[in-house]
Amino acid sequence: MSSFMARSRKLVAIGVAGLGLLDGTTVAMPQESQTPPALDGDAAEALADATGPACQALVAFLRFGTEREVLDDWFLGNGPWPSAGDSGWDAWSRGTLDGGVQGPWLGAPQALHGWLDELREPLKALGPWTSAKSKTIGVEVESEERFWTRVLLDLARSEEAQAWIELRLAWPVDDPSHCVGAEVVRYERSHASEPMFVERTLGVLQHAPEASRALSLGGREWAPFLDDAAGTAWFGHQGMAVGDVNGDGLPDLYVGMPSGLPNHLLIQDPDGSVRDTAFEAGVAWFDDTKGVLLVDLNGDGNRDLVTALHHVLVIHAGDGHGNFQVVAGCPAPDESPFYSVAAADVDLDGDLDLFATRYVRTRYGESIPIPMEDARNGPSNHLFVNLGQFRFADGTEAWGLDESNSRFSLAASFADYDRDGDPDLYVANDFGRNRLWRNEGQHFRDVAAEAGVEDQAAGMGVAWGDYDGDGDQDLYVSNMFSSAGRRIAAQRGFGPGLSDSDLAGLRRHALGNSLWRQGEIGHFTDASESAHVRMGRWSWGAVFVDLNADGLPDLLAPNGFMTGPGQGDL
Repeated sequence: MSSFMARSRKLVAIGVAGLGLLDGTTVAMPQESQTPPALDGDAAEALADATGPACQALVAFLRFGTEREVLDDWFLGNGPWPSAGDSGWDAWSRGTLDGGVQGPWLGAPQALHGWLDELREPLKALGPWTSAKSKTIGVEVESEERFWTRVLLDLARSEEAQAWIELRLAWPVDDPSHCVGAEVVRYERSHASEPMFVERTLGVLQHAPEASRALSLGGREWAPFLDDAAGTAWFGHQGMAVGDVNGDGLPDLYVGMPSGLPNHLLIQDPDGSVRDTAFEAGVAWFDDTKGVLLVDLNGDGNRDLVTALHHVLVIHAGDGHGNFQVVAGCPAPDESPFYSVAAADVDLDGDLDLFATRYVRTRYGESIPIPMEDARNGPSNHLFVNLGQFRFADGTEAWGLDESNSRFSLAASFADYDRDGDPDLYVANDFGRNRLWRNEGQHFRDVAAEAGVEDQAAGMGVAWGDYDGDGDQDLYVSNMFSSAGRRIAAQRGFGPGLSDSDLAGLRRHALGNSLWRQGEIGHFTDASESAHVRMGRWSWGAVFVDLNADGLPDLLAPNGFMTGPGQGDL
């Protein structure tokens, strides 16, 4: 087995969620004649690696404005091919570049230095740039003489400016360290006259010293000292909830923590600072806490608290003054932990019911999804129907939610997407297809396939919102964008013996986030590329929110995961 094959199989074995496409629009493999066998697999990856120094030099030029002549060591002004149409630096117009997205441009070839000046000119007024990165997301071997890479360039200046450039670069196979041509696929920039947000964490937490110490440190510092046998402290799968728990009109914050650290109830004071009253309020759990909610479960006007403590939803009644009392528990049938919790009145009886997702049977890293692209060996999710007076009954089977109920579910959200007056449910599943459960009155039916929103990928978050202003609910699903996954899985040598459908599922995993636009009621189309919201890195629970008060929903997409110290870490 070649080292490329071994690496491909290792990706599947360790459960790296995400393998996608070169161009983000199709799962089809290149035709046999397009990629010579000798330049597939490890050879194609080696070519991509060889382009790294040139890409870094280009990033440095754009960021610091170094003399463009420095790039002459990496970029050749004239390609080695006799026909001008086969190489060159395609001219592009930035005349209408005003903060929006422009591209692609395929004009007549121009001189290298002129092309570089055109590329950098829109960035000058927005600098100095504090960070700049490049990612190679695709390798397209055209022939035995030439190959192309797709490269993303990301420049940022604190919270005030950002530029996002996608290039298609040409390289000779026999000299892959020198770029000989380029196309600007996309050019996007944004800037603000002043930062939208200002860091105020220490000021907010000045009267909550214990919470400040815990929340100002990451897992690298405190996880090795905890008694969490499951090791979940490393992964950050804890939840937060916002609500006014003491009736003063100010939103308060409840923060779940991993085993060995107390949860925090941060009560907001008029000056914006907070006090941690979790111990006095009776909610300073030391157990691993994932999903949490602050909602009114009994209709008395006070916020009650739901905490997912391992495999039990613990229900706390709120008194409206910031105090809580445990009044009920909703256990799962086995000890697989709950992850996220959503609330809605599914039976329209006037009170909120609870739906809770579960992700792994034992613990993260031990429960291996099989098959990775469409796993069905996860634990069950559960619907708990509110019977009143803090009494709940497991209604999963009665409501039809037990059908194929063994996915790796990370998030769920209710919305009346079909506008028939009752809440429907979307469940995001890692390692496979998502579910859209249509509420048909006392029963749910999965319509994800017919609605076009199975989104077979690495589902980790769900957000509903009317982004296009047409009056109906659209859907944004957080997945994973992996440059390595997109690049490697597109090679012909990846996944020998897998069917076309299995390969398509694997490649879809690294594509990135999905924005589903609802047109005709109950039918969605993928608007991710046209809306430019595909690339969200390793995304989690995104949310629609109007951040700049212009009446339009913006998207906030948290992202990140554990990263190793090596640059080659996948």
